[in-house]
Amino acid sequence: MADSLGRFRLNLSADTATLAVSFIGYQTKEVRASVARSLDIELEASSSQLSEVIVSIGYQQLPKERATGSFAQVDQKLFNRSVGPDVISRLADVTPGLIFNRGIVKPGSQTNISIRGQSTIFAKADPLIVLDNFPYTGDLNAINPNDIESVTVLKDAAAASIWGAQSANGVIVITTKKAAYEQPLRVSLNTSLTVTQKPDPFYLPRMSSSQVIDMEQLLFSRGYYKTAENSPGKPALTPVVELLIAARDGKISAGSADAQINALRNVDVRNDYRKYLYRNSVNQQYALSLQGGGKASRFHLSAGYDKGLSSQIGNSSERVTVSANNDLTLLKGKAELSTGVYLTRQRMIDNALGLSYFNLTSTSAVYPYASFTDESGNPARLSHYYRNSFLDEAASKGLLNWGFVPLDEMGYRNYQTRQLDYRINTGLRYKILPGLSAEGLFQYTGSSSRGWRQQNQKSWTVRDLVNRFTIASETGLVRPVPVGDVLDQSAVDVSGYFARAQANFEKTILEKHQLTAIAGAEVRDLGTKSNAWRSYGYDDALGSFQQVDYLSTFKSYINPASASNRIPQYGGMSSLTDRFVSYYANAAYTFDGRYLISASGRKDMSNLFGVNANQRGVPLYSVGVGWNVHQEKFFHARWLPQLKLRATYGYNGNIDRTLSAYTTAYYSIASQTEIGLPYSLIRNPPNPDLRWERVRMMNFGVDFKTAAGRVSGSIEYYIKKGFDLIGDAPLAPQTGLTSYRGNTANTSGRGIDVLLTSNNFQGKFSWQTQFILSYASIKVSKYLPKSSNLRGDYVVSANGYPTQGRYLTGMYSLPSAGLDPENGDPRGWLDGKVSKNYSALLAVADLNSLVYHGSSRPLVFGGLRNTVSWRNWSLSANIGYRLAYYVRLPSVLYSQVLTGVTAHGDFSKRWKQPGDELLTHVPSMPASTNTNRDLFYTGSQDLVERADHLRLQDIRAGYSWNAVSSGSFIRDFEIYAYAANLGVIWKEMKGSLDPDFVDTTPPQRSISLGIRANF
Repeated sequence: MADSLGRFRLNLSADTATLAVSFIGYQTKEVRASVARSLDIELEASSSQLSEVIVSIGYQQLPKERATGSFAQVDQKLFNRSVGPDVISRLADVTPGLIFNRGIVKPGSQTNISIRGQSTIFAKADPLIVLDNFPYTGDLNAINPNDIESVTVLKDAAAASIWGAQSANGVIVITTKKAAYEQPLRVSLNTSLTVTQKPDPFYLPRMSSSQVIDMEQLLFSRGYYKTAENSPGKPALTPVVELLIAARDGKISAGSADAQINALRNVDVRNDYRKYLYRNSVNQQYALSLQGGGKASRFHLSAGYDKGLSSQIGNSSERVTVSANNDLTLLKGKAELSTGVYLTRQRMIDNALGLSYFNLTSTSAVYPYASFTDESGNPARLSHYYRNSFLDEAASKGLLNWGFVPLDEMGYRNYQTRQLDYRINTGLRYKILPGLSAEGLFQYTGSSSRGWRQQNQKSWTVRDLVNRFTIASETGLVRPVPVGDVLDQSAVDVSGYFARAQANFEKTILEKHQLTAIAGAEVRDLGTKSNAWRSYGYDDALGSFQQVDYLSTFKSYINPASASNRIPQYGGMSSLTDRFVSYYANAAYTFDGRYLISASGRKDMSNLFGVNANQRGVPLYSVGVGWNVHQEKFFHARWLPQLKLRATYGYNGNIDRTLSAYTTAYYSIASQTEIGLPYSLIRNPPNPDLRWERVRMMNFGVDFKTAAGRVSGSIEYYIKKGFDLIGDAPLAPQTGLTSYRGNTANTSGRGIDVLLTSNNFQGKFSWQTQFILSYASIKVSKYLPKSSNLRGDYVVSANGYPTQGRYLTGMYSLPSAGLDPENGDPRGWLDGKVSKNYSALLAVADLNSLVYHGSSRPLVFGGLRNTVSWRNWSLSANIGYRLAYYVRLPSVLYSQVLTGVTAHGDFSKRWKQPGDELLTHVPSMPASTNTNRDLFYTGSQDLVERADHLRLQDIRAGYSWNAVSSGSFIRDFEIYAYAANLGVIWKEMKGSLDPDFVDTTPPQRSISLGIRANF
């Protein structure tokens, strides 16, 4: 018998012998053996047997052959194909039905993943994460990917309903590594270095410096800046405007002003962004593990260290992970005791300055010709928030220096977060009778996060705060905000436990009847406490701070007419408790390896539902059937040795933790309100009929494999309906509220998941292709409230407005009649006629008057991965695709152009003369600001395009080596290179923008080098 590594030793009675080597799922192989000779025997997968793939659902592990549900498994080899510090990103484009919603992160979500479409409107929309048999609600960055053994995605009711009210969005089950019994000591090392290109500040098109200067000169000639010159708020003006004022007032000559202005036309602040704010990011990853086992025990120890330098200068991160798990068999093998400890410590430094920090004013971005240095390369002062003349006058009166020097600011922050995450697991399994066992599992989990955001007193933010509240009196200056650092601190502590008692039964009766069942109960109690506070006048050396008056109002030093200003207060506290009690059961029956029946049921109860007893819990269930056709005697298709049909039906649940059956309200203390008094604002009225969301799913699937495993795969079709979804509903005005959120919405959808694997060549040279195709369509079937602002709810909103019969995430626009050939004005349709009455065009009252394009999220998506190998070398490439969805492109706003603000680069494509309407859809520049004209154009169908595209997601190359002799110190190793985010290779949309990143910078290309070795 071989050990866990497949090694064995035989004593031969003759000089030579014939050995027959076999293993489940592989072809038996006969080899000639001789005395004192070592052999390496490689078995080939059998085409006549089902692959014994084991899937984990978090409560039990079962062979995929005996499963009726929809599972997608990412094994360790596929998981490790990608390189990165996190777990979830490695699932992109390798799992049917799973998509990353790029650029969309719902507050409170762990991920931006959807499985088989979005199953809710307002509740939690991302899948449940299960880590080592328990739900994981913590920081996913705390999980070391080097500790992961496999990931299983549960997609339908039969697979996921065992998780009840948390499973409507799908479930991702993550299993960490464990050793095997009687396994020799193995030491594993993995280290990698990833370098990512710095962000491209030129990616998003915008007006050039010269164009902006031309507009400033035009606006100045019209007297536009007179209002700002005379404003009591002393708003900052750009250097060009200041030069024009100086020339007008005779302080400098017109020629000197023109020369200085023209010199600025070739300056682009984005070059300084690239030089001083961005860098190539670098991530280092080191992981070491030891595992082994004897007859009665096994252990796995691991440690990891990650260090990352962000692409934004000033940001970095560190992570240390330590884990240890141990299993002991007791009572002559009748009992098994399992323990595990997992610890992660993270430190995140966030000292980078965002681009908004350099703004000219609170509403205007920095002028495009700004420069962070002077001609000599010394740090330069920028116009920032207030006019330079006012700042110089204030300094002469004893106020703190109010100047803004970007390069100096970069050293005045100390923003960091320290976080400790831990999990302590223990479990005991006892074999009561053959086939019958009982187990108890317990986990204590917690997280402690401490935020420290210290702004040095030399920073512009602190100096501005001190100066704005300074009071000039005859006796001197009084500073209600003291000189000193400003320190914001926060603390978030999460702790709780999970406990589970479960009975397991597995029995084969008369060789043909196989029954597997589990039943159990579990409880969960998770508490979160957070608080935050601010300290003014903080002294780092003494650890002291000064008290300030938060209740009194003060005059602004900048504009004394503004007399109702309060010193900003940062802070608050909250306490949340989440309790669950659940009962569940699952059973599966197999007859003669041919016919499969499965059923599961679960009831969850939560403290969030507490008025009507019958609403506190929700029963959820599923049933499934399967047929292994290839096991039938009448089935003789040699070209198709594996064929399985399956179908499932059931309900999953979801919960919106922002709602409760009781009245909920926000409470604000006096210093945080405009009236100086505490008050509460009702968040949601009482709703004793509040219920859990439910999603019903039917799934039909076929699994197959052709002869010699040449082609294998699965095809699934599902129907999905959401009931009692959380939605808005109107209320009578006399209640004091206009609407409330409750169980008022329904959705319906359908989709297809296809996974095909083709072994094109096998042998020393091999070539494998894997193709993934998913189609997911979710529409609204019920939603009570009607929109009273069609343009705002349908056009301005990123995902439209829930509308019966339409996609849940719809794309709408205003119908366009093109540009006016005489003057380049945008035109629309009003009552069937071409119109330029923009206020009427925006006040659209009929939903059918809007253009409904379709979904704003991909309806069709997937990937194509090819892997070729020759001897010890391998090369693979993954192409992802997204089809059948629309995106709204940003464009120029003349309300920005005509107020001196740097606008979108489409300004260069604008209509300038008759005939241009045949070449562009960008309107001409109007003589004056016309906000409605801008709103109509940016909401028109001219800016909506199909976002279909193909993307070269990554390429991986590697060289691997396996030891020939069992006594070799190095068992195996691999050297690999991995390149990711390689760019779009085809798109239907015109222009240079990435369809998934039209208003933000896309992820940059990265290259990773690594070594993985086992000793």
